[in-house]
Amino acid sequence: MDQETKMVDKKYVFHTIDSIKELFAKYEYILVSTEYVPGVKLQFICDKNHEGSMTIGGFVKGNRCIKCGIETIRNLNKTPFNDIMDLED
Repeated sequence: MDQETKMVDKKYVFHTIDSIKELFAKYEYILVSTEYVPGVKLQFICDKNHEGSMTIGGFVKGNRCIKCGIETIRNLNKTPFNDIMDLED
């Protein structure tokens, strides 16, 4: 745990804007917000250049860019072209 993030009662973690920026950077996200207010959504740009917002709690829980999530689901529902060609034979 870095010096800027402090653990209290082993349950709550208090973040600073610098520790949040560092966390986002680990996932190749750019933190656009310049101020951290607990419970307020942070503005970011994901690794695929989508703009979005979420709370630090959501990010820590594993939530990521909603637009990337939608693209992933769309791609899962698509049938690959080669599979379609195999059906015609």
